[in-house]
Amino acid sequence: MSSTTACQLVVFESGERFPVLFGRDRLPISLPMRYVVLELRRRLQWRSIKKILEPIRWLYNWTAEKGIDLEYRLRYGPALASHEIFAFAIYLRTGRVTSNIIMSIGRNECAPKGDTYNRSLQAVEGFLTWALSQRRGEFAAKEISLTGAPGIILKQQKTGKSPSPNKRGIIRHAFDALMIAARPGGANNPFHRQKTQFKNYLLIRLMFETGLREGEVASLYASDVETRGGQRTVMTKRRPDNPLDSRRYEPNVKTRERVIPVTEGLAGLLIEYLIHYRGNAKHPFLFVSQQGGKPISLSLINKVFEAFRNIHPGLIELAPHDARRTFNDFFFEKASEMKVDAEILSGLQNYANGWAPGSAQSQKYARRAIEAKAMEIAEKMQEGLYGA
Repeated sequence: MSSTTACQLVVFESGERFPVLFGRDRLPISLPMRYVVLELRRRLQWRSIKKILEPIRWLYNWTAEKGIDLEYRLRYGPALASHEIFAFAIYLRTGRVTSNIIMSIGRNECAPKGDTYNRSLQAVEGFLTWALSQRRGEFAAKEISLTGAPGIILKQQKTGKSPSPNKRGIIRHAFDALMIAARPGGANNPFHRQKTQFKNYLLIRLMFETGLREGEVASLYASDVETRGGQRTVMTKRRPDNPLDSRRYEPNVKTRERVIPVTEGLAGLLIEYLIHYRGNAKHPFLFVSQQGGKPISLSLINKVFEAFRNIHPGLIELAPHDARRTFNDFFFEKASEMKVDAEILSGLQNYANGWAPGSAQSQKYARRAIEAKAMEIAEKMQEGLYGA
């Protein structure tokens, strides 16, 4: 161990990895941990936090290699200089090999690409800005002001944003074909056991009719389903670091808690599943696997969707998140039929999907329905351009 700060990953029994920092006295250094507890944990789930911690770990390792005691400088100053932050950005962009590069031919496969590189810079920017804000006194305020919070330098190093693919929900014919094939006893059902067919059909219908993410479905408790007193709802709840979850990779509810109505038909399927198919599971989770009644895993949900890719040309890339996009297409179409005001519709979609008020996510997730509506309006406008 060198005299400067270094970082290593500690692997817990659950399989989760957590960066723990050690200094001269082999004692844990608290800044990144405090950042997680005070800043990240209250608003992000563990998977998102891990993605933020990884580039912070690279920053600590790089500064250690350069003989910089990052922890000391973040606490007592001086803050990282612009040339040091710039050198780290180069180190990150070149795949964390060296910052003393004169020229390079080809591409280092370890180098983060496009948006991943930009998100790494953003994670480091957020941590450094937060760390400086924890310091007290006139000197700290002046330093933050002069450096512009390290974000000014890091923002200058960001690359152009890669164009994202225009992902859409599945077309109606493909949806109909999927539901026919997934129904228990369906001729094209790729699964053979009646119990498995019923569970998968319920899973698929639940995701398409409610827009729940796969992590939300895998996190549902049986008690989150309400069918008493004339109610038919499913409630999503955030349960981070759930001690009752035995899965190696704990599913997370990334969006806000909400109550979602379900149809009478779907409610009937849920009741039948709870009574006849779920079994006497020793955990509270709604969906169980065939392996000893354990909670269903995210990988198993993915395999269920992948199994139906060959039944229709519109399903060749079918994935669990397509259910959420298709839900938003149907939601938008129904709202258009009901002549719901556009501004109100955005708020309704944000609630139904668990997004924050004012979020623009609805424009991305209902892309197919929005494009179809735009085409319809354009055609009607074109027809009226030249009157008789």
